[in-house]
Amino acid sequence: MGLESMFTSSYINRLGAALKSKLRQWGLPRFAQVSLLNISENATFLAHDSETDRRLILRVHRPDYHTREEILSELAWIEALRQSNVIHTPAPVPTKSGETLITMHDGKSQRYVVAFEFMQGEEPNVGEHLADWFNKLGAITAQLHAHSKKWQRPPEFIRKTWNTDTMIGPQGYWGDWRSATNLDALGEAIISKAAHVIESRLSIYGQGAERYGLVHADLRLANLLVDENRMGIIDFDDCGFCWFAYDFAAAISFHELDPSIELLQKQWLAGYRSVASFSAEEEAEIPTFILLRRILLTAWLSTHSETDTGQELGPSYTAGTVELAEIYLERFGDKTITKEAGSDLTGDKSCPILDLNAFSFEQSKVDDQALKPMIQRRYKTQGPTAMLFYHQPLHIVKGEGVWLFDKKGNKYLDVYNNVPSLGHCHPNVVAAITSQVTQLNVHSRYLHETVHVYAEKLLATMPNNINRLVMTCTGSESNDLALRLARTKTQKMGVIVSESAYHGNTQMVTEVSPASYKTQQPPDYVISVAVTEAARQGDNAGSYFLQQVSAAIKTLDDRGYGCAALLVDSIFSSDGIYSHPKGFLSKAVKCVRDSGGLFIADEVQPGFARTGDSMWGFGRHNIRPDIVTLGKPMGNGYPVSGVATSEDLLATLCDEYGYFNTFGGSTVAAAAALAVFDTIVEENLMQHARDVGAYFKHALIELQRQHLSIAQVRGAGLYIGLEISEEGDIARPDAAKTTQLLNLLRRDHVLIGAGGKFGNVLKVRPPLCFSKSNADLFVHKLDKVL
Repeated sequence: MGLESMFTSSYINRLGAALKSKLRQWGLPRFAQVSLLNISENATFLAHDSETDRRLILRVHRPDYHTREEILSELAWIEALRQSNVIHTPAPVPTKSGETLITMHDGKSQRYVVAFEFMQGEEPNVGEHLADWFNKLGAITAQLHAHSKKWQRPPEFIRKTWNTDTMIGPQGYWGDWRSATNLDALGEAIISKAAHVIESRLSIYGQGAERYGLVHADLRLANLLVDENRMGIIDFDDCGFCWFAYDFAAAISFHELDPSIELLQKQWLAGYRSVASFSAEEEAEIPTFILLRRILLTAWLSTHSETDTGQELGPSYTAGTVELAEIYLERFGDKTITKEAGSDLTGDKSCPILDLNAFSFEQSKVDDQALKPMIQRRYKTQGPTAMLFYHQPLHIVKGEGVWLFDKKGNKYLDVYNNVPSLGHCHPNVVAAITSQVTQLNVHSRYLHETVHVYAEKLLATMPNNINRLVMTCTGSESNDLALRLARTKTQKMGVIVSESAYHGNTQMVTEVSPASYKTQQPPDYVISVAVTEAARQGDNAGSYFLQQVSAAIKTLDDRGYGCAALLVDSIFSSDGIYSHPKGFLSKAVKCVRDSGGLFIADEVQPGFARTGDSMWGFGRHNIRPDIVTLGKPMGNGYPVSGVATSEDLLATLCDEYGYFNTFGGSTVAAAAALAVFDTIVEENLMQHARDVGAYFKHALIELQRQHLSIAQVRGAGLYIGLEISEEGDIARPDAAKTTQLLNLLRRDHVLIGAGGKFGNVLKVRPPLCFSKSNADLFVHKLDKVL
């Protein structure tokens, strides 16, 4: 029988009717009510005689899975556990003729049926008291294992064996994880690599009698019934021979990425060790068993999409499995995905953004001996935060337009730096700053005409709901303020960001910047969503992104935080530059608003005409933010930034806290910002970015046809990403070649950076004055190094 037919109402009704015809065998009247409790593999019904209030649990086994001998063996262990008073579990109820297992024809096939006594209780709630229940569960599990080790099983006892072949092999009991919903080639390569590590580690770990034996194998929350202070165990249908430590992994099923797992594990181990020993070596392999179980459940979901669990989790579970596999590989395996596994991934799950292009003070050799003393002084005075770019650092002394000049007079084409958005040392900005600083340079708490003129011009380009501007000094400050506004207004804490986002350097903003983390993860009130996978869905990107955001909102609600905001950079620069299809963000933004959250558009990267279609990146998606944050390009290198939002949001914040910024909107900052804005308009730089960007992108696509290593060219206006992969296979990102290319280009006097989840995207973001001849030069240089 196909699995799809197991979850229709006609199928369930057919089983219920067949069961009614068998009720007399257990002494229940035929008119007793029969109602479905659960269906996933087997179908479990409650039979209730309202006159006597007698209740039975009836389990109808799926066809062609367990043999009669296997089911009777399960019942034998349950009975042995009950006789030894090991655990609290419902007893099998025999028929009036003494049978604990009967057969039933459901109209299409023969089925096995088992009855159990009804047991009071409910599933433990996920929350503050769950750790206490896990302490009890640990002790119960130890008692269960102790019984398993000493029990003399009957000669006819037979149950399934759970090992790496039967769990995560192609012919696994629960299906093949390679068929999981929305699993792309890269995800498959990552899980495959992790599976190989699991197999290797468990082969060494072994199957000695102290580590491997008869276990429950499905002690998840749904199979625990708690009644006041007592915990009962139900559903031994999956019991079989497996590693004892696997029972903990089963206990946290579907919660594997929850930050509370560390506490639950600690409590479970404490409970277990209060009864029996659990060695440090066994404890060290718990992550292995957690991922083993997760991959097994991923396989199960691939064949059970119509179950309640399958409907609830959907494709987000597959993405979570890939994430968990990446974390596992960082801890236990070589982070390189081998060519045999289908990829050559040399980056981390989310590469620290600055590390992608960084000079190493400890490891790199400096060719220019004259630079060594300066490099040493920098490290000695500034320490490990003294970031320098490229394997061979540069000593830049002058900038002009799209060019930078080093101390020796060498000229470099700058397609890296979007801070001087108009071009280095643009005369309009230089004149505005110089003039103002000779007259007055003071804090922002005096009246001054320039800041008012600037605010009026800038707000005129925003949607009608955005009617106020707060000036700050950095993009980090802007995003920090935006988060405060969102959390104050919504009274919620949770934030949704993209998986490799970078939003700044304050503590609050670092928490929502996955790309900044090297050894840890964002806090559990920050959920990241996979832009890389969404973009690969083509025209379905919007629906896929919506699914992820919707799942993230639910997770934040379940954790008690709620969703305060969706915070994204609409060109997704740190994720690898994803600009199309236009409008793919709109459904997710609506979903966030419907949940009571706000949408924050981080325009530090895509703003100020860079994408060519609009002054702002969010304009390409036809969406209206609640808050817009501004940064780097705003002052062409002078530190000025801002937050554009509504009077209502600002009033809410000021009623509770107030806000001021000493240098935000100072006279010189306002002069620089106004000069940049006016120049964009006067020189028609938005149209220029659109025209030159289209020409540039077309030339790069032509270059792609000549070089297999360029897997994709994407972007908008003068913000373009080149994805570098092995032989053009997007599933085989090549971070090593990307690093090599940006350093070869630097040697050939072209400056460029890298980004993306796997560090394999060349980021092309030149100043807005970039010309078609500059584009031709870049294409020529890139062709040369390729």
